[in-house]
Amino acid sequence: MPKTTRYWLIPLALCLVLLSGCSALIGDAREALYPTDTPQPAPQTTKVTEPPTKEATAAVPVMPSPTSEGNTVAPATPTPVEDKGLRLVYAMDETLYRGGELGQEPLSVGLVPRLEAWDWQDGRLVMASAVDLMFVDLNQGTLAQPELSLAQDVLTAAVLWSRDGERVVAALTLGDPQAPTSGHRVQLLSLDGEGKLISQTTLYDLLGVQLLRYESAKDRVWLIPLAAEGELTKVECYDLASGKLIDSRPISGQGEARLSPDGQFLVTQTMVKGQSALQIFDLQAEGQVRPRVWEHANGATALDPLWSPDSGSLAYLLVEGSGQEAVASGMWLLDLDKMRATQVVADTPLGSELVCWMPDGDRLVGFHRGLDGGSYFYVVRPDGGGRKILGIEAPATLLGWMAQPTEDVPPVEVDLWQRRFLDAAQDPEVLVALIATYVEEGAARGAEALAGEIAGYMGREPEKAPILEQIGSGTFLLEWASSIHLLQSSGSQPISRGHLVEARRQDDRVGLILAIDLMGARQQAFMLLATDDVNAWRVAWMPQGRADWIATDGEISFGGEGLESLRVRGSSFGLDVGSDEVFVECHDCPHRWFTATWRAKGEAYVRETALSENASRHDMLWEMTEPSAYAVTYEALRRMRLGEPLDALIDKAEVVAQAEALGLDDMEMRLVVIEAGETQVRFEDLEGETQYVATVRRDRLVSLAQD
Repeated sequence: MPKTTRYWLIPLALCLVLLSGCSALIGDAREALYPTDTPQPAPQTTKVTEPPTKEATAAVPVMPSPTSEGNTVAPATPTPVEDKGLRLVYAMDETLYRGGELGQEPLSVGLVPRLEAWDWQDGRLVMASAVDLMFVDLNQGTLAQPELSLAQDVLTAAVLWSRDGERVVAALTLGDPQAPTSGHRVQLLSLDGEGKLISQTTLYDLLGVQLLRYESAKDRVWLIPLAAEGELTKVECYDLASGKLIDSRPISGQGEARLSPDGQFLVTQTMVKGQSALQIFDLQAEGQVRPRVWEHANGATALDPLWSPDSGSLAYLLVEGSGQEAVASGMWLLDLDKMRATQVVADTPLGSELVCWMPDGDRLVGFHRGLDGGSYFYVVRPDGGGRKILGIEAPATLLGWMAQPTEDVPPVEVDLWQRRFLDAAQDPEVLVALIATYVEEGAARGAEALAGEIAGYMGREPEKAPILEQIGSGTFLLEWASSIHLLQSSGSQPISRGHLVEARRQDDRVGLILAIDLMGARQQAFMLLATDDVNAWRVAWMPQGRADWIATDGEISFGGEGLESLRVRGSSFGLDVGSDEVFVECHDCPHRWFTATWRAKGEAYVRETALSENASRHDMLWEMTEPSAYAVTYEALRRMRLGEPLDALIDKAEVVAQAEALGLDDMEMRLVVIEAGETQVRFEDLEGETQYVATVRRDRLVSLAQD
């Protein structure tokens, strides 16, 4: 069977089998020399039930068919099997290894992404993910990555080689809001051995499919459609070129079904009178034929049922009970002709796995998970003899066997970063962690080169790719998805929401100017970062609560070479309310502008000023105000209304009389600017009934008149 991963769940353990391919995940391997004989317990028997015989039927629920009583004791152990020239291939993390027939003396033969959905066929590996397909040929040392436009919402993927190894079928399950029942659809693709697309079709309103068999000559695929979670109701055959349903056979059961290598039998799990059982359907029988049923005694359940290469028997692990009461009951072999089960291995602790059959069917591969941490792969004959531990000493996934290449072939190496970036593209947090790792490994190349490489991996134009800026040896700032992170050897540290404008580092401090999207506008802000430990940074200072820090719609910039000073410029938008508000200032209206220089003082900044500490807010604002005709007019009228000294704001006293005559000294009157020039400001009352003009020369208001 093909190996499948759900991308929106924790990846499932890859423990399915197809022909000579197999897989398992292991923990710490037992320290042992290859090969090492292990003690073998005497074979035991299992209870077999004998239900009554009934007429054959395919209806559900199915009734068990007759079985013979008792089991046979395993025969004497024959002479160990000689090495037949096959080479075991397995994966550890992202490296492929090829060893002897039992994995001894392994050599690295490839570098590929971590296995997700995959299938193996005589030295060739096909892999599928949510973003691409890959074809690895270890016989030739070649890699093919077809350029397929896969949908963005792939949820599951499965791939399966044809029996002749000429083609591959891929099943991609996608979200489909239009599907009334399942909310999903399945896209089926057939490809040649190098990934060239041959045909495709879509099955609608299905949760997914289980791929069973692909006939490349006819471009037909046998599968189980999943219309309800876990419920198996039929086997179907589709012509991929036309999308037509060719054949359909009723079945029943739950979970993962397994098709025999010859394509004749299908095994599923079911319940009979409250007991777990195996059902074996004959897909080549004429008419509706009741499946044969093998019941397990004592509430036991079969795990990992695997067909022998000759399709004559099923191997499986038994577990009695469930939850805290679960007890492992060993590895068993069911002879299909005799419908008789024999225990192969008694010692299979919970968590152990039945991995696969060897290609010629003379041995089984299992994984023993020791309760004391001693875990290992092993092989054993179907009669229970010749048990040997494999020389694989780390967490591994067994792929299968291949012939020894007749000549030296180069190792296959995939650009793993390409796949990693593709996989992480839809998750900002995962992508940031990946970028941090990539930057750490390539820090010597500098921010500009790294940013270009990351943009290339993500398939983005530079202006749409993550922004990277170096702020010291091994330290970088990253902007992505409207967030800013600090990257260094210890990993990534989130700093703030926003966009990176400019950053400077001086010793153990970093000044950061950023832009924040606020109410439809991008506003600049500042923070000072400091570190007492190279592995952690903290926000040392921000201008929160400072009435004299005004950067609205403006800009912040560094002064000098380091962090000694800042220049801050901002507008008066939203600044005045109540009696201070003379002109109504909309966002697009003319504004007063304020500029100030801030000097570093320890881990803070203070504004340069000639005013005393108890100066009024208005004096502070006027000190920062950039001269303009509008600013002078605004401030003069404000002071007139509040009876404050006008100082040098007016040219002569008659300007006050003009304001009084026009009613501009009324504290309730709100004004709106029509036009603000270098020497004149035209404005009107809020109702638009009367227009006025103010004239300003040399930063003094010289006249007010009705326009």
